[in-house]
Amino acid sequence: QLVREATPLVIGQLVGKIQQPASLEFILGLRKSDNLSIYFSLLPARPAFFLTTNPTKKTSNEQPASHLTNFMRKYLTGATLIELIKEPYERRIIIHFSNFDVIGNPLKLTLLLDLMGRSANAHIFVDGVFLASLRELPENSPTISLLPLLQKATLSLEELNNQDRFSELLKKNTLVDIGRQIAGFSPTLVRELVAKSEKTSPYQALQVLINQISCENSPQIYALQKLNELQIGNIDLRNNLILSYLDLEIAKGLIPTKFSSLNKATETYFNLLLSLEAFQTKHNALKAKLKGEITKLESLVAKLKTELIEFSQADNHRNLGELLLANLGTLHIVQNKVFLIDYFHPEQEEISLTIAENQTPKQLAEDYFKRYQRAKRGQQAITKRLLAIEKELTSKHLLLNKVLSVLTEVDLEVLANPFATPKVKENKKSATSKTDPILGGLRRYASSDGYEILVGRSDKTNEHLTFQIAKASDIWLHTADYPGSHVLIRNPQKVLIPQRTIYEAAQLAAYFSKAKAETNAAVRYTERKNVSRPKKAKPGMALLTDFKTIMVSPQESGSRLV
Repeated sequence: QLVREATPLVIGQLVGKIQQPASLEFILGLRKSDNLSIYFSLLPARPAFFLTTNPTKKTSNEQPASHLTNFMRKYLTGATLIELIKEPYERRIIIHFSNFDVIGNPLKLTLLLDLMGRSANAHIFVDGVFLASLRELPENSPTISLLPLLQKATLSLEELNNQDRFSELLKKNTLVDIGRQIAGFSPTLVRELVAKSEKTSPYQALQVLINQISCENSPQIYALQKLNELQIGNIDLRNNLILSYLDLEIAKGLIPTKFSSLNKATETYFNLLLSLEAFQTKHNALKAKLKGEITKLESLVAKLKTELIEFSQADNHRNLGELLLANLGTLHIVQNKVFLIDYFHPEQEEISLTIAENQTPKQLAEDYFKRYQRAKRGQQAITKRLLAIEKELTSKHLLLNKVLSVLTEVDLEVLANPFATPKVKENKKSATSKTDPILGGLRRYASSDGYEILVGRSDKTNEHLTFQIAKASDIWLHTADYPGSHVLIRNPQKVLIPQRTIYEAAQLAAYFSKAKAETNAAVRYTERKNVSRPKKAKPGMALLTDFKTIMVSPQESGSRLV
């Protein structure tokens, strides 16, 4: 259905810029379309293919071009896309192009995408002859071919329409095993089949599911919350985030968000996966860091407690010094031992102490008194340090508990860098629009972290904000897919802007744009030094040389000033 929906939008389009933003991700820009591109990912954990209207990813972070990318740029740039095919029951997509060689001879070019998990790969053919693959193939692997793959032994839906045949299979197999053998059935459909069978017979459940598949349905994403309210840490890919074009029994209790096209739904779902992956990476890194710090602190506490036990002998050193002075007239020395009476013992027993050669009993007493003083000072210092470390250890445990329960990337960023950036002091010269006429006509906000955010109202004020007011280190934001206001986070101290402030400014950029009514919107942000004015462009147009993209829900965030 994804390919069927995309076909009329891409047939006849010319291939423009080809990018490789990551080692296994590719974007094929289409020249004639309205900012339309083909995106495909060959990442083993999340292979994907869909159309996108999002801007091409920043080129400054592109990976060094692979040999396949170089071949695609050589042969596909300027080519016409003439056919888009999805191989039945396989995760293989074939894209045919037409182009001309340097002397004008026609070329038939083919891009074959194998979107099969760990074996995901891409191959390019020229006039039907294999040219190159993205990933190097094993020595004994079969020859790459455009011929359909040999079909594994599977069950067809037509075959299973026969109730007797289905009943016969059910005697020898579980319903799950049967579902896994049905051609084209995804794990989600297998789970749905089992869920439906709990309310009716397995055969009737299959018939209901087949009828659903054959009908026209709206693509939707099921989640625990509305997508604009979804907390990324609550996502469980198997149980509470499901992309489907069916009304699912297994999604009972989840909230569906419908989309006008499966490509749009797929892109949103894929962006959620990217956000989840980024969140989990940061989350796991912070957990590992805190656990490492806790382990070190616990080891230090154990070591200090051992030293404290040793220093607890301070009173014993003092007593031995006093006994030596009390026994100066009666003690006797034999070789390196001094014998004296222990007046602190109820029986006043004789004890012996080791004495150094040429050391007098009085000097030995002074030595014990010095040990007493050192031990007493050490005991006080260690007790004080132990209290501080145990307090820090308690704080780390509390922070770890908060990290384990955090659900949003913004909150995670705050926990990771609670004191990373001081609040920006308000510039007295720009305290109000009345005292600073330069800011006239702009909306002004203060973020939760105290940063000033400026929002344009028109093409003219956008132009003025971006190219006259903004400084090189200020953060510039704009929606990726829609016209709207330029937004600026002022950064006079040239410090690292907190993620929470960027998120709030991005929400403002989405809110004051044509994306205001959307559930989620992509917003680009970068330092002002990466923004330039295109030649002969109308006011308000901007060209970016480097940027990041963040997904937000449009809303008026922060505190309104003017």
